[in-house]
Amino acid sequence: MQAVGVALQTTAMSAMGLVEKNIKKPEDIKGKTVAVTPGDSMSQIWPLFLKKINLKESDVKIVSGDPQTKINAVINGQADLLLGYVMDQSMKIKDATGKDVFPIKFADSGIVLVSSGVRRQHRLHQGES
Repeated sequence: MQAVGVALQTTAMSAMGLVEKNIKKPEDIKGKTVAVTPGDSMSQIWPLFLKKINLKESDVKIVSGDPQTKINAVINGQADLLLGYVMDQSMKIKDATGKDVFPIKFADSGIVLVSSGVRRQHRLHQGES
């Protein structure tokens, strides 16, 4: 298998919340409630992001749920932020509330990941193993 391209040069992962919460810098996350989906890609990178911004997991409160529950938690004020993709969850929150969303992008804190890769799969010819 070989990667032949990527749709996004940097990751679209972020911690995002309503602009009215005034969470605009990574250090603003301290003491906030963050909605996550356990086991998803963002929750796997979250500890690295926290390390990059000099926070510990104990510096935030975590609430867990499926992707729609995360969105609902932010919409209903049960969470200040959620872990999500800039081009997806932020639009869903804005559509539901009519309010602007501000993302704190993981990439801006030095998390270097490509997203949405395109791969070419090598096909075996008859007799190859």
